[in-house]
Amino acid sequence: MATTYTYRMPWGETLRISADLSQATAPISYEGLDLGDGAEWTQTPYQTADARHDEREMLRLVVDHLGAEWYADPSSDLSHEGQLRAAVDGARLISVTLEAA
Repeated sequence: MATTYTYRMPWGETLRISADLSQATAPISYEGLDLGDGAEWTQTPYQTADARHDEREMLRLVVDHLGAEWYADPSSDLSHEGQLRAAVDGARLISVTLEAA
């Protein structure tokens, strides 16, 4: 059964991620954002096993998948990895919704 995790990113944007963390081969998807996708869900190349069945690792994989142009601050002195870590560490989980089968 998939679960949707909703995060408030440090810069104020909302990121929604869906996956069934109990199933190793379950896909990890995110919702549209402001990337021209509207509100559609987009599947990443990752599965739950890639995230080691861990919600925070799933977040890190999705943020990294979205790319530095989405999360990086060009004026920051932090490295790519440092900015990725800051984005993930600064994300706040605001809701968890279990989806019906």
